[in-house]
Amino acid sequence: MKIDEKDLVTATELARNAAYLLANVGNGRRFVIVNRNSPTAALISMDDLRLLESLTENDHAPTGFEPGSTSTADPVQAYLDAVGVADLATFNALEAWASSAESALQIPLGLAPNGIPVTLDFTPVHDGGDGGHGLIQGATGSGKSTALATMVLSLCARYSPDRVNFVLVSRCHTFRGFEALPHVQRVFDGRDAAVVSDLVGHLNASVEERVKLIADSELQAFDLESSSSSAPLLFVVIDDVEPMLNGGLPGVKLYECLDNISREGRALQINLLLATQRTSCLPTGFPRMMSYRVALATLDAVDSRAVIGTDEAKFLPKGNGAAIITKPTARPSLPRFEFFNVQAVGADGIPIRQALIARIAETATNDK
Repeated sequence: MKIDEKDLVTATELARNAAYLLANVGNGRRFVIVNRNSPTAALISMDDLRLLESLTENDHAPTGFEPGSTSTADPVQAYLDAVGVADLATFNALEAWASSAESALQIPLGLAPNGIPVTLDFTPVHDGGDGGHGLIQGATGSGKSTALATMVLSLCARYSPDRVNFVLVSRCHTFRGFEALPHVQRVFDGRDAAVVSDLVGHLNASVEERVKLIADSELQAFDLESSSSSAPLLFVVIDDVEPMLNGGLPGVKLYECLDNISREGRALQINLLLATQRTSCLPTGFPRMMSYRVALATLDAVDSRAVIGTDEAKFLPKGNGAAIITKPTARPSLPRFEFFNVQAVGADGIPIRQALIARIAETATNDK
């Protein structure tokens, strides 16, 4: 029998992915268990997988992930409920922002297989949160762009521009229409080297401005939890960052800029949220500087291990936002979930992102 490297399964993966492997074996696929990269057992039997799955279910929450395992009858309403929008038609962003003015910055990412929301808390790690900088990795078609759009829109729906601002960058219109949101400083097109240079200038200016604000106020750092902070938390969100970093001199300058923000950003209230297919393009040690890391379906086990420390993401299905996250408030476990999808179309035929952006922009404009 010819063995495909994609069918090699470590003992750790076997324990964590029993349900997924069981489904695949049932469909005719066969796996070989390996230990330290050496085959140590023959084919995994159906009985063994069923036993392992039952033990897993009895010991802790299900960890298997099958396509559509967390789908709901109304994914649009599931997202709106999670983000706190009771009725999109009457949603008032000003009221939502006022009610969350003193609360921690926290958003729902999606639903775990048991239907419980998986959340992300941007409170600093030393204060019990998940921290600031984040990384999302996944192959083409895994759902990276949708994940980024969902995270940004969730923050804008929950928190006012006085608390969160954004610099958004993409090469494929990930953030089309987001310029209407009052939280967004700039939207950059990462396909143009001149625009990337402009981006670097904008980010460096933001860093210098915040350094000056801290010096003038005689502080050592901004207080993220203070509603009276002199500067909102700035998220620098870049989709498909790898080609930009490889784009000649502008790429070198961007590399240096991001490296600086990764080290100094917490004190300046600047958070990075980067999406890439591979982490090899990033500054040395950069992934480990990200306090939370999300893996969607990866190209191979190496990419998976670089982000979450295990091979598990190579087994995730593409196209439905299936993901695994490592974050301080959940370690050592690796929560699995499906990202909410703001591209989903509501009953009125309008994508949720379009409708929610319009409501936020309208209420913010009416307040002026």
